[in-house]
Amino acid sequence: MVSTTGRLGRVGRVGRLGRVGRVGRVDQAIVRSTIDLCHTLGIRVVAEGVENRQVLDRLVAMGCDMAQGYYLSHPLPMDRLLAWFDQDGFRFE
Repeated sequence: MVSTTGRLGRVGRVGRLGRVGRVGRVDQAIVRSTIDLCHTLGIRVVAEGVENRQVLDRLVAMGCDMAQGYYLSHPLPMDRLLAWFDQDGFRFE
């Protein structure tokens, strides 16, 4: 239940929000504050390690810009990844 942050270019990242959606008030406050700070600085935020719908819904409600993790997809070979993008109408920015 530890939140970590890092910055690569203009994208901030938020680490795991907790196991199986069990997140305390302090953890949520840290994640929400990190998201707000990044947005204030013009940095988009990606959450790492999203493992279930409950966590994804909380991140969306907090204004997180992007997410990755097993809930969304396990690692894929390049050909399957591109097919997955096509299926969902994904567009690169």
